[in-house]
Amino acid sequence: MDAGNCDVGVSSVSITDDRKKNMDFTEPYFDAEQSILTTKANASKFTSMDSLKDQTIGVQSGTTGEEFVNANKPSGATVQAMPGAADLFAALEAGSIAAVVQDYPINAYRAVQDKNFVVTAKIPTDEAYGMAVKKGNTELLEKLNKGLAFFFNDTATTEIYTKYFGQAPVAKG
Repeated sequence: MDAGNCDVGVSSVSITDDRKKNMDFTEPYFDAEQSILTTKANASKFTSMDSLKDQTIGVQSGTTGEEFVNANKPSGATVQAMPGAADLFAALEAGSIAAVVQDYPINAYRAVQDKNFVVTAKIPTDEAYGMAVKKGNTELLEKLNKGLAFFFNDTATTEIYTKYFGQAPVAKG
């Protein structure tokens, strides 16, 4: 955005105090809970952070999910950071990690797309997603917030959420 290559960032951008120093955010549009994704075969085994004791937990590098797991990992657990979600899903399928802990929408979408995976737990956080714009771009921020208000008042919202996340929207920010 600062380089002028784009006007808005919209891709699971968690609103954090550090990020607010460099960019402005719309109103929150999705609660950014963490979640545990594992294989169907291990669904009853890995249902909480505590159940991942002595296991290898996959996280995406440089994310708030990585920060969360490093701060909350159970005794004996190893954290394996990988560059992207595709890497995590491949490692989970190969059995080199026990579970993936990352933002719920990413894991939920994977579970909807691939029936070999299941989300076994949602882990509440105080985080929410927002659209990021260049600091001071109030005109664009206002337009985006109006669009979000329309979206959350439209009946199609439930259909969209259900299609991609397997459930209706629970909360907004």
